[in-house]
Amino acid sequence: MASADSKETSTGAFKKATKTLLSFFKQYWVRVVIIAIIGIYLGEKLDDTEFWIHARYEVYQSLQNLSWRKPHPQRTVLVLIGDDEYWKGELQSRVPIKRDYLARIIDASTAANAAAIALDFDLRSPSPEGNPREFPEYQQETNKLIDAITNAVASGKRVILPKTISDEGNGNYVVESDIYDPAPSGWGNVLTGYHVFADDTRRLPPVLKTNTGQLIDPFSLAIAKSENAPSLENISDFTATLYAGFLPARKFPRVTSTELLNNQKKGELANKVVIIGGVWHQLGYQRGPEVNAYDTPVGNIPGIFIHANYFEALWDSRIYRVWEGWYMRISEFLLALLVALPFALIIQSKVKRAVIIALPYLVIGIISYVSLINFGWFFDPVIPVLSVSAHGVLEQVLHWREAAARV
Repeated sequence: MASADSKETSTGAFKKATKTLLSFFKQYWVRVVIIAIIGIYLGEKLDDTEFWIHARYEVYQSLQNLSWRKPHPQRTVLVLIGDDEYWKGELQSRVPIKRDYLARIIDASTAANAAAIALDFDLRSPSPEGNPREFPEYQQETNKLIDAITNAVASGKRVILPKTISDEGNGNYVVESDIYDPAPSGWGNVLTGYHVFADDTRRLPPVLKTNTGQLIDPFSLAIAKSENAPSLENISDFTATLYAGFLPARKFPRVTSTELLNNQKKGELANKVVIIGGVWHQLGYQRGPEVNAYDTPVGNIPGIFIHANYFEALWDSRIYRVWEGWYMRISEFLLALLVALPFALIIQSKVKRAVIIALPYLVIGIISYVSLINFGWFFDPVIPVLSVSAHGVLEQVLHWREAAARV
């Protein structure tokens, strides 16, 4: 009998606790706090993925486009190898690309008095260990490329070459051999940088530490260092998350390799940073996507335009830090509560209610804009704000249904 009474008492206590808990969760602000916390957690996780990446790119670019300051390329001219050169010209769509052709472009850029010459091509050796460093059938033309680089350096030009790295997992990066290894002794004015992008192309590729403890710069940062870009003095940590401002590809001055080799438009290269790269289509002449193209805040563009954007952003001080850590979490939480507030108010006028509901979003937009444009910090509270907004809309729909049922 005692056991039965004890069981009934336990059941009653459980039901009471359950009822109390359900009553607790029925409170609007309790649900809002829980949803905001979940939204903040999901936002941090989704930041490391490509979830809604196009929408995030559009928001990011829209904030920059609202700026009173309209940037434009200041130091960069692109020398492009397109379909006519790659598929119909002497290159004959060869992989690897002919090294002596690149050598001629470097010689022409040197003769045009370019200040710096960056070569955006894969120059890795057939073997990661450099054994062999180059295939024998390509060695003669590779020697011509090395001679062209040596002549450019001897003429006072700065040369930036890609450096091949591999990720062996757990942040363990290994430097591999390239066809110009080991660098000739006279290459004191040559800088190297890896030319791999982050999954989120807004992010400036960070400085990486290799398995030997060596720090290796990204390609665009190596270009910026060769030019002593002014903004470098204001950035203390290039391993941190930094976003770059983007310009549409159409804004960059460009010269085709054919024009340059035919002594046309050479004056456009004088005293400029010249980046040499490919923009041909992958599947044939004018067929398929452009080679090495990636999604960015200004659309799908070949990698050479991304490198150019990163360098121009470094040159023009359009590099933005990102709100992170507890500052970000607390700010997101407070703004989520602000968004939730109008849904908790009883306002009879539909116009006033619409205005009050819209007001927090306007405040968030102003905060994001001022943070980015005036202070150089990017703030993106989209996920927690959307989570609370969806909850508020659902609450409103349920309220309308309850009101309709009482009529």
